[in-house]
Amino acid sequence: MESNFLELKNRLDRYPVFEENQVLTEEHLNEVVTYLDQQTRLNRRNLHGYGVVCGLKLSLVNRRLQLSKGCALTTDGDLLEWPKTVAFPNFRLFEDSNADYPLFKELAVYELIPQGVKEEGQLPFSQLNQHTNKKLSDFAVLLYLESYLFDPDLCTGGDCDNKGQKQINKLRVLLVPKKLASRQPSLQTSSKAFFNLQKLSIKRLPLTPGAFDSYSKLANAYQSIIASTSKSLQGAIRKSYAQFQFLLADAFNNIDPTAAWAQQLASISGTTTTAGKQYVYAFMQDLIDAYNEFVDSCYQIDVACLPDVDLSPKHAFLGDAAAQINDRKDPYRQHFVAIAKGQQEEQKLKRCIFNFQRIGALIQSAGFANLAAIRITPSQFDGYLGKKAIPAYYTVSGAQKLSEHWDFDRTEKEETDQIGSYHAAQYSSRDDIRNPLAYNLSPFNHFRVEGHLGQPFKSALEEIQQLIRSHNLPIKVLPIMIETDFTRAWVWPGLKYYGMEILHKLYRDELVNNLNELKRFNQELNTKVQAAADDELPPLNIEANALSIKAFTAQQTQLVNQKIGDTKMFLAKSIVDFDHDAFENNYKEVVAQGAMLNKGIKGVTFASSYTPLEKTVNNINFSKLKGLADLIRKREEKSKEKSMLQTFIEENPGLEHTGGVQPGGTFVLLYSSTSKRVVADMSLPYWYIDQPIQEVPEETDISDDNLVLDWKFNNDIFVYTNQNKKLKENLAELNLQLDQVKFDLASQKTNLNTYQGSINTLIQTIPNYQIDYGNIGTVGEFVNPDLAKNVGLLTEMNNYKMYLDNQIKSGAATESEKAVYNDMELVMAGIVEDTIEKTSKSTVDIQAGSEEAKSLEMMVDMTKNLTNDSAVSKVKNTIESAKTSSGSKTNYLAALNLFKL
Repeated sequence: MESNFLELKNRLDRYPVFEENQVLTEEHLNEVVTYLDQQTRLNRRNLHGYGVVCGLKLSLVNRRLQLSKGCALTTDGDLLEWPKTVAFPNFRLFEDSNADYPLFKELAVYELIPQGVKEEGQLPFSQLNQHTNKKLSDFAVLLYLESYLFDPDLCTGGDCDNKGQKQINKLRVLLVPKKLASRQPSLQTSSKAFFNLQKLSIKRLPLTPGAFDSYSKLANAYQSIIASTSKSLQGAIRKSYAQFQFLLADAFNNIDPTAAWAQQLASISGTTTTAGKQYVYAFMQDLIDAYNEFVDSCYQIDVACLPDVDLSPKHAFLGDAAAQINDRKDPYRQHFVAIAKGQQEEQKLKRCIFNFQRIGALIQSAGFANLAAIRITPSQFDGYLGKKAIPAYYTVSGAQKLSEHWDFDRTEKEETDQIGSYHAAQYSSRDDIRNPLAYNLSPFNHFRVEGHLGQPFKSALEEIQQLIRSHNLPIKVLPIMIETDFTRAWVWPGLKYYGMEILHKLYRDELVNNLNELKRFNQELNTKVQAAADDELPPLNIEANALSIKAFTAQQTQLVNQKIGDTKMFLAKSIVDFDHDAFENNYKEVVAQGAMLNKGIKGVTFASSYTPLEKTVNNINFSKLKGLADLIRKREEKSKEKSMLQTFIEENPGLEHTGGVQPGGTFVLLYSSTSKRVVADMSLPYWYIDQPIQEVPEETDISDDNLVLDWKFNNDIFVYTNQNKKLKENLAELNLQLDQVKFDLASQKTNLNTYQGSINTLIQTIPNYQIDYGNIGTVGEFVNPDLAKNVGLLTEMNNYKMYLDNQIKSGAATESEKAVYNDMELVMAGIVEDTIEKTSKSTVDIQAGSEEAKSLEMMVDMTKNLTNDSAVSKVKNTIESAKTSSGSKTNYLAALNLFKL
């Protein structure tokens, strides 16, 4: 018997060509047959592949192995066909004495005897364990082609003709110990290795209220996730190379790179530096994505080119003999390995190798230093890693040239200069890549925001807002303090004064007017006093007679007017910049010095018993400003609470670190109140809308000790020593005047308490508008934000005034609502004045149907119901002033003439 199990080992490169009358020998014929047979085998192996083609599935039926019909190809080009499903009730020890196949030389193997066939030495299948000392699960099943040359005897009986040799090819089903099978390289395929790998995921950071009140706690929480993820990645990367070494070894010159990668990864994840922990976390997320994409790319890429004939020349492994494993995952089943035919199969293999190389490139390119400039880069929120922009924490110009290892498809198409990145200028000259925000953004669903880490948060906020405005980006940015001491938080501009700007301005305007009147009154008083004869004036101090009233009046007038000027400087500032405490101190100083002047000239007769000084002393707008200041302080505290991370998490679910923000979302800069610098960032997948702070008005304090201006009465009550006749003669008249003043002061006190209680109610009635957006209420047709604000606010106030009208007429109005009603007409008049003044400033006439014409028409309608004389007077004066300055504007004058007051 002669074994010839490797038909393709000795390849023929020629064959005989027959000629006429040629003498043919067995050598000629054998060469032709062998050549044709080899070509058929080469065709099967090199154009199709090897392994189980179809069927040949194992099962246990009535405790017997059963093999379904099917076929397989060997690496020697044999087609192994099993034509029908067969059960095996018996087995026997198999001795391969004919072919002497090398695979069976180490350990004993057993042949399964098909049902209906009897062989010498066969035993019942049920006795397998008894005769082999092994369980069925210790074996793998193998389909084996016993191939050898059979040479019969030269002479048989009386016939001694040479009958020639016979090629025997007998198909057998064998039980092979798994110990032997597991060493066979033919079982190493990517499909089976794929099921030996497990995909990874990275844990989310649990952002719960109260969990993080310092950056160190946030960094430590990230570090815990980073450390566990790094450990999982190191093991997974090592295992990946071990499982796919048969595919990857050539790409790495047969040197396993994973040990060095794991060491670098451990170094990155083990650093004690807390700065930039979010980026290390994001880097781990990138590696997870890259690893999972590698695993996915390994599925169903069982391809080869010119497979080694020695892999499985005469056999094909069919699977675990116990038949308990799905054949897709069965490590002992020889899945079909196809020949890489054409571009598609080759690309699958190249993608797999590329994805593994990318893991190393990411590890070797990672760097987490702070950056100097802030940039916004369009990217993708989800999907394949290579379709996203390269994050800023990678270097792109090193030895790895990460841009060439980032996206397989772009690398294949030589389009790596089209990959977006913070560092795009280092590898691309394309303007749409270097300046991507200037081009079409519709293909992108995420914006990477980078370069702000470690910068002062206010300057970072302003720079990002400028980028958003200049490129019209559909995102919003907010600063949030990570600590919990709200007194150190920064209040967002424009978020704390809903509806109070106009009231504040009207109160300030009224106080400025009073101070101007007082200043002019003081000047005229001083002029009168200086012009009077000395004997007409009383002494300043009746007891001591130490200083003339002229000298005192001149001195005190100058001091009071100086204090008035200082105080007006505070009143010139808007509600955003208004310093109420400093203003209150200066205002009290005006009153104190004015009161001293008032005391000193009590002997001078005034035409009116209620002078600008008394008006300044008793001006209720001072207490109203104080009420607004108290409300502002409360709102500021609540606004500060809202701008802390703990409160922000409670009120805004979905906060995550994404390295940027989705279109329509909110990018959050987390800053430390200690350093005032950005320490981290988060984002919301939706547009943050600040909700107005809801306030419940406090009950009015009616106790005797509730004095907003506790100096109010001390300067108006005097007891004069009876030392001259004039005092005695006028004492009765002075007492009458004093009673009137007391009555006025009592009335003012009542009004003061009423107004103080009504301020909160009035503020609550004014709709909440966000002035920053220029849209007030429901007035969306006005482009001009000032006109929109005035029309919207006046419309809402007029609606509420009509409601109060009904309340008052029905007798259901409270005292606070009545007080609000009086104040509202003054506020409405102020809005009308502001609208008239703004529309009068244009150098050209207004046009019919324009925003200015429409706003004036609405002002006319709103003023028809004004009943307060002061409010009507203010509007009339403003109209007359506007007419004087607009003599040539025909349409504008016609619009003003529509006012009927």
